[in-house]
Amino acid sequence: MLYREIIIKESVKKYTIFLAVSLTIFIVLFGASLIIGEPFVSVNTLIEMISGKEVEKISQIVVNEIRLPRAIIALMSGMMLAITGVLLQDSFQNHLAGPELIGVSSGASFMMAIITVFHLPVSFSLHPLLAFIGGFTSGLIVIGSALGKLQKSSFILIGTAVSAFLGALVIIIISLGKQNDIGLMLFFLTGSLANRNWTHVGNLLPWFIIFTTSKHANCTGA
Repeated sequence: MLYREIIIKESVKKYTIFLAVSLTIFIVLFGASLIIGEPFVSVNTLIEMISGKEVEKISQIVVNEIRLPRAIIALMSGMMLAITGVLLQDSFQNHLAGPELIGVSSGASFMMAIITVFHLPVSFSLHPLLAFIGGFTSGLIVIGSALGKLQKSSFILIGTAVSAFLGALVIIIISLGKQNDIGLMLFFLTGSLANRNWTHVGNLLPWFIIFTTSKHANCTGA
């Protein structure tokens, strides 16, 4: 019993140290993303802005309207990707499991390729929902195809095949588009924070709340 308590205390200590170091690194990097760039914003200026003091108008615009929304979007996107990976790895009991291996990423890319190349009149705010539908549908295909198979590796094998098939369809669709369509599609596939603003933060926020407050996300480590 005493040995178990020592192990638990050591685990808590290591977790606390890891959490403290991670939080420190996050604060430093988040702050650096707000001050580094052209024009450069000094640390003192950033601290004055946080404390509510008056600063140069250009610094205020650069931080509040350009860099801060991009940093927040990067934070929310990273957290959602991390939660997705943890959920899939926990479900399949496989540390290599990910959205790209069970057809989810390819399904979302396929849906966005159709919208982008064929210029479907869809509001930007609906893009996440339609991408979700595409990924969800391809995921259901993988799950339906693997039903009755006892090995969890079957999901990943079938998912890899579905991903390859949908990836080929995405390439075909891209080949039908114009140069601007190809650039826009590659922009979506690779991702970018360029020209992101508070409107995009608002569009992403509902999905972020769903991801981070869901029961499965909170109970994964249990």
